[in-house]
Amino acid sequence: MAIANGAQHSLHYVAESAYGTTPSTPTWTPVPHTGTNMAMTKDAIESEKLRGDRQIEDFRHGNKTIGGEISSELEYAAFDVLLEAVMCGSWTTDVLKAALPVVRLRLSANLATWRLLSTIDIPALK
Repeated sequence: MAIANGAQHSLHYVAESAYGTTPSTPTWTPVPHTGTNMAMTKDAIESEKLRGDRQIEDFRHGNKTIGGEISSELEYAAFDVLLEAVMCGSWTTDVLKAALPVVRLRLSANLATWRLLSTIDIPALK
């Protein structure tokens, strides 16, 4: 009997205690999702200077940016921690109230050939 093999893909998160720092013993929590197109893009900085030999005067790598979407199916209690981060609050007797501190989560996407770590900084709501 053949066993189906997935796309060797996983998406996890962990709360950060300090910005940009993964905890020393992280407990990664899987993100329930149906797909994602998250990827890193890199800006290019190219000089527009005109030269007689038609060559590029200067070319440098610019900022790296991580972006994309995560699609999922709505599931009871599956996104409570993520909703807390978005609202900068916490659940109290099944009620989520917004708060002021910034909540930071570290997101890890593992694919067959690469690993993406990104800090999602969710600013306080006003």
